[in-house]
Amino acid sequence: MEQIANRRGWALGLVLVCALLSYHNVLWHSFHYDDEHSILENPHVRSLANVPRFFVDPGAFSGMPEARMYRPLLLVTYAANYALGGYAPMGWHAVNLLLHLVNAGLLWSLAPALGASRRAALIAGMLFAVHPVLSESVNYVSSRSSLLATCCLLLAFKGVGAVIQGRHRAWLLVAGTYLGALMAKSIAIVFPPILALFMGLSRRWHKKGLLGLTLLSGFYVVGTKAIIGKALFEPVRGPVEQWATQIKAGVYYVSKAAFPVGLSVEPQFAVADSFFSPPVL
Repeated sequence: MEQIANRRGWALGLVLVCALLSYHNVLWHSFHYDDEHSILENPHVRSLANVPRFFVDPGAFSGMPEARMYRPLLLVTYAANYALGGYAPMGWHAVNLLLHLVNAGLLWSLAPALGASRRAALIAGMLFAVHPVLSESVNYVSSRSSLLATCCLLLAFKGVGAVIQGRHRAWLLVAGTYLGALMAKSIAIVFPPILALFMGLSRRWHKKGLLGLTLLSGFYVVGTKAIIGKALFEPVRGPVEQWATQIKAGVYYVSKAAFPVGLSVEPQFAVADSFFSPPVL
């Protein structure tokens, strides 16, 4: 493996082959679940002329008026998919598969820039390429939002690697790709805290850049609040239930990443009503 890891072309090829062997059969899948209202019954994605609207109208996310979301970058890919092949499922799944390949390649190329050895980078890329926990994102068209956000955040970390090497203009790449990730899925807002953790562990602080990203996060929250009428930080349940459930969810996700068995698109996951619930403890 050491010889392959030291030959960039071979290493990248191995990562991509692993991803293809694991997920090539996705091309013959159909649409499922939320694909119905957000794609098949969504007239807004049937014309590229609606692209500007995606950035100002969260109602364009779905054929259901109550299912408003601000994910304009995702909708741009939907409109492009429809323009190229209508509702033929293969084309939609091909884009998801392509994004997974790109993400696996980005992770492999990113690891050395952040201090990992080439061998560790190859192992990380291969593990990411075949990991079962990513099955939902690759197989389920509506989960393209996760693939897009991941792609943008990996590019943002590539920019961070360039900053570490002294190319401070790369902060523009970091900010731009982070904004793209937010426009794909709001979960991307975890990037500044993760970056702060990385900077702390590596003792490579870039406080001005981190502050800029934090301000960008604030503008995003305020903007989505104005556009949608709600913000991602507004609670969906009481504070105790919310935080207890988040702790439980964190343990659940870590356990599934470490031991990816019994995976389900609809896991039986109940709300934790206190910090003393067994899964939380």
